[in-house]
Amino acid sequence: MLYRRALTREMGLTTGAVLTVLIVIALVILFVRLLGDVARGELANEAVFAFLGFSLLYFLPVLMTIALFAGVLLPCRACGATAKWSSGSTPDSP
Repeated sequence: MLYRRALTREMGLTTGAVLTVLIVIALVILFVRLLGDVARGELANEAVFAFLGFSLLYFLPVLMTIALFAGVLLPCRACGATAKWSSGSTPDSP
């Protein structure tokens, strides 16, 4: 029971961290694209943050799916690697 709680907490924290990083990356990319549209005159200045918010909502399911996948994969990989290395084998040996 203790291991399950620790693993669940680790997966939750990892998923949250990955989701935060992915959201920041997506916001920066979307913001640069929207500023390019504003510079070309295709978008009004006042609409940048509205488009940014709606675009983020559009991409959020994909970002959450990737974050959940990474949040489950990273802690499990670390637990497996720790168990193998503690037995005396190296990562390169079978």
